[in-house]
Amino acid sequence: MTIWRIQNLISCAVLLTAGLMVSGCGGGKSSEKLNKKDDKKADATSARENLEKRRICKSNLDKVYQILQPSAENINSELQAALVILNQWFGSCADLSKTQRDAANPLFADQTDPEFIENLNSDSVSLGDVLYLRDQLLMRKVVEHVVQNSPTDLEKIRAIFEYTCWNITLDQQLIDPRLASVGLITQERLNQLDPMTIPRTLQDIMLAGRGLPQDRIWVFATLLEQLNFDSVILMPPQSAEANGTSPAVVLVMIDDQLMAFCPELAVELQKSSEDANQLWTATTLSEDFTSIFKTFPGVNFPEGSPILQMQAIDWKTAEVVLPYAMLSTSRRMEALQIEFAGDMSCTIYQPLAGDDANGAGLGVRVSSLLKPVLGERKLTFWSYPHKMYQQSLLASEEALTLRELSHATLMKEVRTVRANEDQNEEKTYKVNMERQMLKARLQQLLGNETEALRTYIRIRLQFSVTGTGAAVQFENLMRFLQAEDAQYWSAISQYESQGYRAAADTLQNYVARYPNGRWANSARQLLANAMEKNEKPAEAVEILKQSELPASMNVRKTIDLQHWQTP
Repeated sequence: MTIWRIQNLISCAVLLTAGLMVSGCGGGKSSEKLNKKDDKKADATSARENLEKRRICKSNLDKVYQILQPSAENINSELQAALVILNQWFGSCADLSKTQRDAANPLFADQTDPEFIENLNSDSVSLGDVLYLRDQLLMRKVVEHVVQNSPTDLEKIRAIFEYTCWNITLDQQLIDPRLASVGLITQERLNQLDPMTIPRTLQDIMLAGRGLPQDRIWVFATLLEQLNFDSVILMPPQSAEANGTSPAVVLVMIDDQLMAFCPELAVELQKSSEDANQLWTATTLSEDFTSIFKTFPGVNFPEGSPILQMQAIDWKTAEVVLPYAMLSTSRRMEALQIEFAGDMSCTIYQPLAGDDANGAGLGVRVSSLLKPVLGERKLTFWSYPHKMYQQSLLASEEALTLRELSHATLMKEVRTVRANEDQNEEKTYKVNMERQMLKARLQQLLGNETEALRTYIRIRLQFSVTGTGAAVQFENLMRFLQAEDAQYWSAISQYESQGYRAAADTLQNYVARYPNGRWANSARQLLANAMEKNEKPAEAVEILKQSELPASMNVRKTIDLQHWQTP
């Protein structure tokens, strides 16, 4: 009996164990299914979160673009907002490179303090970054307009050069001396003014349409950069014969050949006067660099001409610099370059080292072609763009005032004085003519000639206001200066849209009305070119012969006279 019970107990235990095992297996499968469902839910949630994050990141960059894009509506937009949004983007969206920028990189040699170089590795955006991005966006839109009718690389580069020379008039003062007559600046301060102390970005230079030779070079090189044409500047040493520094030469790289330009003199230094398609090689220039100044057969330059002075320089001792802002090498610009696509597309990043995405680094890319010219010299960054951005960031109240005065017809508040009905009380009203000027100038730079010309005409048709007093004097002066700028810029716009006859008419009117105006020399030279383009070479020659131009403009004048008088 006992044995039977024991057997029964054993059988029950076996059955129970088997049941538990079966139950356990089934429960495992159920648990597995639950885990898979949870994983799928987690994946779906993660995917939604990633999509939302990407949407927010893109939205933030779109907001930055809306603030910084070149448009008449936001030309004076608040840059601080862009700074805040960009820092948010870098905090949660940016994929920053782990490669650190080395202060010992020879490209940075003797250019700036190590603290700034270290800042290139930071993920914190500064106002300097914002100013730089705004400049690059503007220059991209400008160059797209400039080269729209230039199918080949040679034509693009030459179109950019001509555009730069016509749109950036050289001016060693930058501030109109007539502003002293209404007390905006004293004549003594004007006489002592160093134009290098006036803070300005590329946008400031483009809007004002005036600058130093360095500004013209900066604009030219940046427009080229936006189309991925590399360039270098050869800065000649001090020369006693030239009474200072001679004009610089810009070499533009196109495949394995070179084009040479002198922006200050507004001339291309072509290899052949008969075949514009022949280009320089680095080997040829290394053998005799001064040969680029001897390519004007039949042209007799007067004694003391800048071209003759440049021939006498030892160009093997010239400093060779890269005309890019050092900000372009930062980790921040590297991260943003990937995101700047579509309407935002522009060149903002220059890689110091080579990689799969960008190819050879900047130094290797340029020096490999220029090695025969460079010899033992080392490439470094040009300090000028960095200096201008730093001045814009650290500007004093006086410096900011000088900047406003350099844009007087665009930025300065214009006031108009009107009498009330009983003529006994004088009231002052703020008007926004300077906003119209600003918008028209930007529209012109972006290629919207019709809108720009319409506004310029309205400005030119303004009447003087009647009355006496400082406010009336100021208003009438500003209207006069605005009308002068509007007339010259109208001619520039007509010339660039190939309306040479209309441009000539506008320029003739300008010279007649403003014989000693701020743009008088540029207007006479452009008038001669418009006449020549309009197949009136005899009139063009006569205009140039009667024009007394500064030395920097006389080189082109001499060349043009020779070409236009030769059958």
